Amino acid sequence: ELPRPPPQPSTADSSVSPSPMSRSTNTEAMRRVEPRRFNETPRSELTPVNTDNESEVDAWPSHHAKRTQSQKAVMGFVEEFHNFAHHISKVQEEKMNEVKGEMKTFESRVQSDTTSLESRCDALERALAAFQREHGDLIKEHGSNVLQRLSSLESTVGTLAERHARDVESTRKTTDHLSRETAGFKEAHEQHLEVEANLNTAVKGLTSAAEQTANALAT
Repeated sequence: ELPRPPPQPSTADSSVSPSPMSRSTNTEAMRRVEPRRFNETPRSELTPVNTDNESEVDAWPSHHAKRTQSQKAVMGFVEEFHNFAHHISKVQEEKMNEVKGEMKTFESRVQSDTTSLESRCDALERALAAFQREHGDLIKEHGSNVLQRLSSLESTVGTLAERHARDVESTRKTTDHLSRETAGFKEAHEQHLEVEANLNTAVKGLTSAAEQTANALAT
């Protein structure tokens, strides 16, 4: 970040502009205030001064001091602004040198990466050419064996398919037989349950008849 410019000094006279162009105006003002400095005769020596204007005459030194102070403040501000501009120029120059150094480093890295990439591309091209040659040799060498292997695979797959079909048919027949046997077992089980129910009914009838007979004999 660039440093901020120095603050503008406050002047006693607001009519003085903080600019180098005001030097001529200040010089003319000083020429009017200090006539002795420019070999001029003071007004008080040429004409008598009225006692009523003594306060105005007494105010001239104070006004001159304010003018001098304002002029010094302006010149100080101009000097500070010049120093600030010089500092800004120096900082910009340092930043520019730093950017140039970074650009040189970046260019060297780009050049190095480009060289490395070109080397890798050349190596990949050589590897691809070798692979293509090996692939062509393999096609020529194993081209005749491919048809033989395909024929063998077709015969093997056909044999396995026929065997699988026979196994499926045998399994279906076995399943049908088991289904019929299961139906017979179910029917026999139902008959067994019916016989068991009839036996239970007969046992209950015999038990009731025995109880009635026992009661009749007891009376």
